[in-house]
Amino acid sequence: MKKILIAILLFSAGSVAAQDKLAPETLWKFGRVSEPKVSPDGKTVVYAVTRYDVNENKGNTDLYSVPVDGGAVKQLTSSKASEFSARWRPDGKKIAYISTEGGSPQVWEMKPDGSEKKQITHYEDGVSNFNYSPKGTHVYFTQDVQVDKTLADRYPDLPKANAKEYDGLMMRHWTSWEDGAYSHIFVASYTDGTIGTPKDRAKLLMRL
Repeated sequence: MKKILIAILLFSAGSVAAQDKLAPETLWKFGRVSEPKVSPDGKTVVYAVTRYDVNENKGNTDLYSVPVDGGAVKQLTSSKASEFSARWRPDGKKIAYISTEGGSPQVWEMKPDGSEKKQITHYEDGVSNFNYSPKGTHVYFTQDVQVDKTLADRYPDLPKANAKEYDGLMMRHWTSWEDGAYSHIFVASYTDGTIGTPKDRAKLLMRL
């Protein structure tokens, strides 16, 4: 795996011309490599590369693959949206990934060569942390679920209020806040690109 990561890093830096010194502007030209995942047969690794546009002040992530033993790198995605969190289906015939195409992050699938891309989730608030079960018969992912009342719920006469309410302050309290939503794990059946009705495992555990 270390050899694979080194090769990927060298690839991502290949477009940067040699310079006498490393400047911040040069660093922004590098692709940031993340999340390498080796295929079930151990022959291919899929990974993400994020590149940043300094003028636009934003980044874009695409997926790539390369043979474990070395060889040509193949770019699998190239849309204006970001594609990330690639996961191999246990049989190795599909790669699932999360894409922001269309707005909220949704799960897509494609063949290992990047063809036949298909969106397989259509949830209003999107998903994160998607993966297959070891046998490929189920999938799991996380979604934020509103548990506590929001400010609008507590003060219906102030529908436009967007303030934060604190009942206690700690050091560096401005770095985060609670919005009443919590990340829950959902599990659903899966059959060749079709996902069944997801079940909120956190709610099931709370009933026990």
